[in-house]
Amino acid sequence: GYSDMKARMPLTAESRFAIGSVSKAFTAVALLQLMDEGRFDPQAPITRYLPSFAVKSQFVPITARHLMSHTSGLPNYLADASSSRFVIAKLRDFEPTYAPGAHWWYSNTGYQLLGYVLENIEGASYRTIIQRRILDRLGMTSSTAVIDDAERARMPVSYALWPFDGKYVEEPWFEYAAGDGSIVSNAVDMCAYMRFILNRGASANGRLLSEKAFAMLTTPVLNDYAYGLHVHTVNDATLISHTGGIAGFHSEVEAHMDDGFALVFLSNGGIDQI
Repeated sequence: GYSDMKARMPLTAESRFAIGSVSKAFTAVALLQLMDEGRFDPQAPITRYLPSFAVKSQFVPITARHLMSHTSGLPNYLADASSSRFVIAKLRDFEPTYAPGAHWWYSNTGYQLLGYVLENIEGASYRTIIQRRILDRLGMTSSTAVIDDAERARMPVSYALWPFDGKYVEEPWFEYAAGDGSIVSNAVDMCAYMRFILNRGASANGRLLSEKAFAMLTTPVLNDYAYGLHVHTVNDATLISHTGGIAGFHSEVEAHMDDGFALVFLSNGGIDQI
C-alpha cells in the first residue's frame, strides 16, 4: 500500500502508525509495574490516586481494576473531553446505572483516567512514563506515546473509504495524548512488544512485570477481557489479542501463547475504526 496516495509513496517496514486502543495494555503494564513496586493497588478506590474524580453513584467505589477491565460502568467516550483532564469534571454529573464489576462495557474514558493516575503517581507526563517504563526497555526505538504535530508529520496519511463511490479520502486527524490510545509505532517495534507478551512479561533486558503481575494482566475479568487485552481459549489454547482504530489508522495484534507466535497488523485506511 501507500503512505501517501497522492505522492505515490509506498509503505515500508519502518512506517509509523497510530495503534489506537492497542495502547491500552501499555497503560495497564505501567500500572502493574507500579504495583510490583508497592506504589499502586488495583483494588483500591480510584480516588486514592485521582482525588478529583467523582460520579453520582449509590454503589461501591470504582477501583482501578474496574477501569482496567472495562467493568466500571463509565461511558465509552466523551468526545468533547477526550485527551484532557476536563474529562474528570465532565464525569461529576454522570450517574452509573449498575454497580462496578456487574457488567462489561468498553470504556475509553476509563483508560483516559488510568493515564492520569499514572501521571499523578509518577509526577511526569504519560508520554515520558510509557517511554521510560516500556518503550525504551523493549527497544521500541521508533515508537512514542503521543500524537502531536511533529509526530503526525512523520506518519503516513490515513484514509477512509467514501461510502458513496468507494474511493479513498484523507481522514481528518487530531492531537492525542491520553492513556486509551496515543501510541505511535511500526511493525518492527510492535513485534518486540509481542515478544514481551509471548515471553510472559520478560524481555532481553529482564522482566518488565513479575509473574504475578503478568498473570493479572492476562487473566480475564469479564467477557474474556483482562487488563487492556482480550484473552480467549480456542481449542484449549490461549489467544491474547486487541484491536485499535483512530483517525483512519487501524491495528490488530494477536499472540498464540501455546504455539509461540504472534501477528501484528497495521493499516492507514480502508477499514472501519474499532
